[in-house]
Amino acid sequence: MSARPEEIQPDFFVPSSQQSTNNSLEFEASSKAPVSFNDIVRILVFYDMGWSTRGTGRNYNSLNGFGAIIGHFSGLVLDYSTCNRKCRKCDSSNNPPDHDCRKNFYGSAKAMEPQVAKKIVVESDVLRINKVEVGVLIGDDDSSTIDIKHPIIKQSDVNHTSGGVKKQLYSIQRNHGELTKDRINYLHRCFMYAVAQNRGNSQAMAEAIRCIPYHTFNDHSKCGNWCGFIRDKENYDHKVIPGGFEDKNLFTDLKNIFEKLAENAKKFSSGASSNSNESLNATMMSKHPKSRCYSTTASADFRYACAVGQKNLGEKYTQEILKTKRNELKRNRAALRYRKENVEGVTYESNCALLSEPAIQTEEQVTCPDFVNDPNENPVVFFDLETSGLDKNWDILQIAAKYDNDKFNTYVTPTQQIAASATAANGLINCHGDLMYHGIKVNSVPIRLALVNLLEWLKSIGKKGYLAAHNLSFDGPRLIRMISKYSLIDDYSQVLCGFIDTLEVVRKTTNKRGKGGCSIGELSNLLKINSAGAHNAIYDCDILSKIIYKLNITSAILIGSARSYEEKVGYWKNQAAASQHLATLLPLQSTVGTAIRTKLALVGYTMEILQTIYDQSGKNGLHQQIKEKLKIKGVAGIRSSSINKISDWFINKQP
Repeated sequence: MSARPEEIQPDFFVPSSQQSTNNSLEFEASSKAPVSFNDIVRILVFYDMGWSTRGTGRNYNSLNGFGAIIGHFSGLVLDYSTCNRKCRKCDSSNNPPDHDCRKNFYGSAKAMEPQVAKKIVVESDVLRINKVEVGVLIGDDDSSTIDIKHPIIKQSDVNHTSGGVKKQLYSIQRNHGELTKDRINYLHRCFMYAVAQNRGNSQAMAEAIRCIPYHTFNDHSKCGNWCGFIRDKENYDHKVIPGGFEDKNLFTDLKNIFEKLAENAKKFSSGASSNSNESLNATMMSKHPKSRCYSTTASADFRYACAVGQKNLGEKYTQEILKTKRNELKRNRAALRYRKENVEGVTYESNCALLSEPAIQTEEQVTCPDFVNDPNENPVVFFDLETSGLDKNWDILQIAAKYDNDKFNTYVTPTQQIAASATAANGLINCHGDLMYHGIKVNSVPIRLALVNLLEWLKSIGKKGYLAAHNLSFDGPRLIRMISKYSLIDDYSQVLCGFIDTLEVVRKTTNKRGKGGCSIGELSNLLKINSAGAHNAIYDCDILSKIIYKLNITSAILIGSARSYEEKVGYWKNQAAASQHLATLLPLQSTVGTAIRTKLALVGYTMEILQTIYDQSGKNGLHQQIKEKLKIKGVAGIRSSSINKISDWFINKQP
């Protein structure tokens, strides 16, 4: 599992727009202040590779390898990948059955490390989606350079560097009798001390490393304050090398080794350790012992995914995964249930037949005529939306419309998760970007294409008409918000005269004012109209058409309650703007109530505008301008005492 965006953000290094292409950039750059995420952000990561089979020297022949990058600051796995060279099913037959084949690599085991590095460092979708790039790569220098598309500073892991230094010292031991094991350990400690004390400063680190051969030969002219001879010249002597080394050939060899290390100090100047990768590999080995072969099936990949889950979430990762799986199964069961119940209608419910069915059963009329437009009037088109939630910013998932016997119906590709309450009502689920209706995948299109298709269908009617919805205050603003977003307001004005709220018309006709008494569900039960499929937009349009017919509501009555296209679009746009303005007035919530802040928002006031008026005109000017603006916009007035409270808030706010 890959890290979430909030887990990636702390690992920032420096924006690419500010990044130097010169690899001399020092490790101290990581201490810069947080940067804007409008730019690509460079991060510091650790990378290492593990194999499922042990290998030494030239003998590397593992069938499986796994690598990961881990953020320096978060300590979490940001991305990972695996290489698999064999598949048991593919090898068992020339014509293997359909199976979950994980074979994805055809090179040698040695080539796996640069291959995985390229995939997760340069081509990672996780990093790309979160607008980050690897700026500093801490590795073990075991693999060849990867093909990069942007500048990357490659740093050496301090632990592997430490081991490399010891290896170099032991390689010259056989030529020098003075170079004992204890003295090699002493030289190694001197090197590690120079790295630790000068971390992040490659120049100072290089100077300290160059001093080491001279220091061990009792030449302290290049030493710094760390040297005991500098602090106490009379009493100082090497504890490990009494009197210091004497072999000049040894000095030459040591100088060559430490001079090369000093020249490459920039590679390990960060002093960073990839122990977190080693820990991840150890976790993987506990789940994938090298004594057993899991590399020829999907098991190896699953085991590594579990190791990553344990690294990022801790031991609770299994519970988190099971919880996610349980929720998915629960949604699928709910979708299956609603799919069947919507088709069957009400077949079982407490007391469902007590008041609705007569004692003597007779054949019931199962069909009801639809509303038909008056050809002498402008057409009335019933429409309905299904959304992913109740908030105005949720996705539109389905758009349906009905004009006499002509219907329009399209599903819209979701861009976010669907609220559980919405799924319970309309049976729509977002399954990995695919829209499912009661567990069955439906064909969906992007919202812009859906709106264009609806526009073309309305044009095909031949005359400008009215869009009618039951509870227009819900469907209307959401439709107009998307039409406005894609600059189709003028196009729709060519085919629409206005909007009709059938809920208001039905209330006037039936004198029902209750909250749910005039809902489509209540009316269909009252009028004995089959409501199977309710809460699907196209079925709701059908049911609404039958309700309007049953209540003897004519085209003239509907059009008589209509509001013009320009009026409703302007009103809904003002509502949207007022919602944004209201959000800016939150600082006043402890001073005046929501109703007063809503009035201020409706006439276009924001906190910044009120502050400007107060600064320029003072308390009296603020009072006068608010009163005049409310009157001009036709919004109910605000009491003077409330305006005085707002003025007092600005007075108390002043420094």
